[in-house]
Amino acid sequence: MSAIRREGREIKRLRLLIPTFTCIPGCSDCCGPVPFSHWEWEKISDQRKATCLDCPYDGEAGCEIYEDRPIMCRLFGTVDHPQLRCPHGRGPEKMLTAQEGAAIADQYAKLVGGYRNDELVEHLRAGHGGSDASGSR
Repeated sequence: MSAIRREGREIKRLRLLIPTFTCIPGCSDCCGPVPFSHWEWEKISDQRKATCLDCPYDGEAGCEIYEDRPIMCRLFGTVDHPQLRCPHGRGPEKMLTAQEGAAIADQYAKLVGGYRNDELVEHLRAGHGGSDASGSR
């Protein structure tokens, strides 16, 4: 089995660990540049590069690659951590704990070769989550 195929199986497994919820249609308040695994990147037909701090797939109607968005995008709004909560209060019925989010992020980082936001991941590992809303994005 090829490395990309193994990576795809791992990404699919991680996706199943992340609860889903309904975003506000067209909202992109949590969007920004995030890492893609090789497998995720290969699924995108219109590959674009990020400029500044904007996501290249943040269109007028919202995320243009929503169904194929990377793991890090899927974590936003699903982890009980100030930097990962939806700024509009949306989220799944049962949020992931900061520790659960960190475990998924750690496994994902092994696939993409590191973190883009070491401070956030360290914060998640330390379990600084709970109900403190002071660090919203």
